[in-house]
Amino acid sequence: MAIGNRIYELRKEQKLSQEKLAEKIGVTRQTISNWELNESSPDLKQAKELSNVFCISLDELVENDIKDILLDKTNKSNTNMTKLNKIMLSMFVSSVALFVVLLLIFLSLNKLFDSKAERRKKSEFSGVIGVCELNNDVVFISTPAPDFEKIKKVYEAQGGKCYEREQS
Repeated sequence: MAIGNRIYELRKEQKLSQEKLAEKIGVTRQTISNWELNESSPDLKQAKELSNVFCISLDELVENDIKDILLDKTNKSNTNMTKLNKIMLSMFVSSVALFVVLLLIFLSLNKLFDSKAERRKKSEFSGVIGVCELNNDVVFISTPAPDFEKIKKVYEAQGGKCYEREQS
């Protein structure tokens, strides 16, 4: 509400004419009329006199009630906190999603490297399955290739024979 409307309301509540109010403030009736029509506004000294005449604070005269100001600031603060909470929640959800994606990538790579290591281990072990005979005794052998060669030499030195087949 404009200050002129406020002066008009307060003057009517106090049952003062424009002339009587003008006398108390030390201005002309025409000045009071201009204020009430919002054609001009009282200066600080005149506003202080008006607040004294109406027994109100300057804030109440210009309708800057501190309660309204605090309520407005509180509402703005709550709105900002709500926005901040939404941003923080969004960041948390994004962080969790990123963590899950990185975990899945890690597990996939770990499985990939494990399977490659297992294949490498199998390829490094080129074992031999063999059968060796000596004096009508038959022995089945599964051993690494270098060891089979040693066993084969021992059997052949004693008159036996060994047959081999490589593992795949």
